[in-house]
Amino acid sequence: MYEGIEKQDEQNQFEIIRAALEMFRKKKEFYKITSRPTARTPIIRLKHRLTNLDCDISFRHGLSVENTKFLRFCFQLQPIAQKLILLLKKWSHLCALNENITTYAFAMMTIFYLQTEKYLISVKTLKELNPTVSSVIDGWETITYTTPIEEAKQYVKIYKGDIIELLKGFFKYYSEFKYKTDVICPLMGDVILKSQFTEDLKGGKLPKEMGNYIRKINHEEQPEYFRSLSEFCIQDPFDLSHNLTKACTPPIVDKLRKLSTLTYEMMNKFED
Repeated sequence: MYEGIEKQDEQNQFEIIRAALEMFRKKKEFYKITSRPTARTPIIRLKHRLTNLDCDISFRHGLSVENTKFLRFCFQLQPIAQKLILLLKKWSHLCALNENITTYAFAMMTIFYLQTEKYLISVKTLKELNPTVSSVIDGWETITYTTPIEEAKQYVKIYKGDIIELLKGFFKYYSEFKYKTDVICPLMGDVILKSQFTEDLKGGKLPKEMGNYIRKINHEEQPEYFRSLSEFCIQDPFDLSHNLTKACTPPIVDKLRKLSTLTYEMMNKFED
C-alpha cells in the first residue's frame, strides 16, 4: 500500500477509513475523532488524550511520510526553519487563514521563501545530492537521504541572524508575490509560470525536472492535471499534480496579501 499500488480506489479507501474509524472510537485514549473519506487523500483526524497531539491518519500511500521526511531534512539543514514555521502557523490561526490554507501549505510557503534566499536547497538539487535509487510512490519519485547534513550545508547559507528578520522577509515576499501568474515550486526552488502548464497541455513548456508529471499526463488514461488556473498555486514537492492551495478563492488570496503587507509594515513600525 505504501507504494500506492494496492487499494487506492475510492471504494477501498472508504472501507478502510470506515473500519479504522470504528476501531479508534472504541479506544478511550482518542477523542475529537472525525473523518474525511472523500478527500483527495482520505484521512481520519483525532486527538490523543495523553499527549494532547492532533493527528491526521491516512491509508492511501506513503507520500505524506515522504513529505514529513523532507521537512525533517530542511529542519536539520537549517534549524531556524522549524521555529519560523511554528510562528507562522500561530500567525495563520490568529488571522483565521488556517481555515483555508493548511499548515502544510504554510510550511511549503516558508520552505520556498527560504529556498529563494538560498537558506535551503531545492528538491531538484537535493535529488542530485542523493542519486541513490529511491522509492517510486504512486508514480512519483521520492528521495533516499544518503548525503550527510554537513555536506549538504555546503550548498546553502547558514542563517545566523534574528528570526524577526526572516519573518519580515517572509511577509514582504508574500505581500509582493505575483499570485495571478506565478506558481510556488519547491522542486525547482524558484517560481514557474502558470502559463507553462496551460500553453501546452502535454507538458512541453515545463522544465525537464518535471519528467514524472509529464509522463503521467501523457500516458495515464485519466491523468490528474496540476490545477494551474487556481487563484493561488503551490506545487507539492513530490506529487507534482497536486496544488496545495487549489481551493483558495480570490478573497482569501487578497486577505493573505493584505495581512502580509500589514504585518510587515507593523513590524517595521515597532522596530523604529
